[in-house]
Amino acid sequence: MQFDQVEAPAPAGPPACAQCHRPLDEYFALGGAAFCRSCVDGYKRGVSFWRALAFGVGAAALGSLVWYLVSKASNGSSFGIIGIAVGLFIGFAVRKGTRGLGGAAYQALAMALTYVAITTSYVPRLLEEGAQASLPLLFGIALVLPFMGAVGFIGWIIIGIALYEAWKLNRRVPITGPFHFGGALSVPAPAPVAPGPPAAGS
Repeated sequence: MQFDQVEAPAPAGPPACAQCHRPLDEYFALGGAAFCRSCVDGYKRGVSFWRALAFGVGAAALGSLVWYLVSKASNGSSFGIIGIAVGLFIGFAVRKGTRGLGGAAYQALAMALTYVAITTSYVPRLLEEGAQASLPLLFGIALVLPFMGAVGFIGWIIIGIALYEAWKLNRRVPITGPFHFGGALSVPAPAPVAPGPPAAGS
């Protein structure tokens, strides 16, 4: 069999923005994808510490309530699972508030809210045990209870894992660029194919 003709591959189209799909002559890299300047600017404008705080506080309040209810129903046997779940939940909420960009401030926020969510779940128990103090004081006592031996060694490990998960989910995703494309994209021409030897009997 002889091949004396080669079809050139179809030329590649211009690269496009991963969000708006407009052709790019310059791009910014974010999370392994290419974006145009206007989409990147929109991402940056959508990131607000107060938005992340609101998302995180809501998740922390819900997480603390769920922790208390499940822990009470299971006699404390679900401590570890719920603790890690609270860290993940708050981490995701803060990350949602940052539109996935993260950063050191948001890592600190997620960790602080995770710790507060875990410790404030002790407030209803303190009330049930007849603690005579104002509610703000009870919250303050709950914050220091882990340091007073209320959770033990395993409890600190669980808290540490929960804090780590919240921190990890909010690592900064860098935006790099702008990068410029050097002219139009080109496809190399196919190498010439020399005619093969004549078939036997020709």
